Amino acid sequence: MLFLSLALILYQGQTVSTEELFASASRALQSKDYVQAEVGFREVLRREPGNLGALGNLGVLYVRQNLPAKAVEIYQRALRLAPREPGLILNLGLAYMKLDAHAKAKPLFAQLSLQQSPRQQQALELLGICQLQTGDTASAVTTLEPLLAGPQASPGV
Repeated sequence: MLFLSLALILYQGQTVSTEELFASASRALQSKDYVQAEVGFREVLRREPGNLGALGNLGVLYVRQNLPAKAVEIYQRALRLAPREPGLILNLGLAYMKLDAHAKAKPLFAQLSLQQSPRQQQALELLGICQLQTGDTASAVTTLEPLLAGPQASPGV
């Protein structure tokens, strides 16, 4: 649908702004129209290669399509532009976990767990999982035990 709309607008001689294209691609992603979302975000990136929103959403799209290796590539590209962005760090770690690459995810969650952000608790939980998956049981216990005492203890802990 996005492609058809975009084609009609271009045919009529009108240009679609990057912001409109991004919004349309985001709507396509929300409605699970992954083909059109990818077309839109790729066009945004053609116009603005450093657009973090388009990169992040492409990563989300690839994870949802069960293409974690493509997501890793996109998140790495985005992190070269914004190396301390918590959402990108978290999503790269999650993509690595989908690839069963817990050793690669572990330092990302460790880094994120040191940042004061709303994602800190989740990063600690994921760090503990990665520690367990890589055979570092003692560190996992050290990471996860304090989370049990916290007011927002996750049932997964």
